[in-house]
Amino acid sequence: MTPHRQETKFIDGKIVRSEEPLNLEMPFEQLDGFITPTKVFYVRTHFPIPKIDRKKWRLRVEGEVEKPFELSYDELSKLESRKISATLECAGNNRNFLEPKVKGVQWGLGAVGNAEWTGVPLSILLERAGVKPNAREVILEGADGGKLDDPKAPAGN
Repeated sequence: MTPHRQETKFIDGKIVRSEEPLNLEMPFEQLDGFITPTKVFYVRTHFPIPKIDRKKWRLRVEGEVEKPFELSYDELSKLESRKISATLECAGNNRNFLEPKVKGVQWGLGAVGNAEWTGVPLSILLERAGVKPNAREVILEGADGGKLDDPKAPAGN
C-alpha cells in the first residue's frame, strides 16, 4: 500500500502554497540564470490583493517633514529612477524543512529571487519633503490590509 501523495498545484507556472491569501513559489527548474524571470518570481501576500485605479492612486509623503506632498502615479514615474539588482527572500523560505514543523506558509526553496528593480529612490522623495531633524523612522503603508489570523506581535495603534 502506498501512502497518499498530494498533487502539486500550479498557477501561472508557480507552485501554489496557499490560495487565500495568495502565496506562490518559484519552481527552480525554470531558473536559468542569475536574474529570476518576472513570470516565475515568487508571490507573498498576507491579505487579498487590492484593486488599484492608477488614475486615483496617490503617494503621500507626510509626518515629520517640512514640505508634505502628494504625487500621482504619472508624476512619480517622471522622477529620476534607478535600476538595481537585489535579492528578495521571504523570512519563511525553507520552512517546510524545519523539524519540528512550525506555523506559517510551508515554503520549499523557492520563496527567493534575484531581480532588477527599477524605481524612484526613497532618498529623492525624502529630500524633496525636507525631513525634520527629530524624525526617527519611515513608515510605509500599502493599499492592502486585513487582520492576521495569528499575529506574531501585539496589535499596534
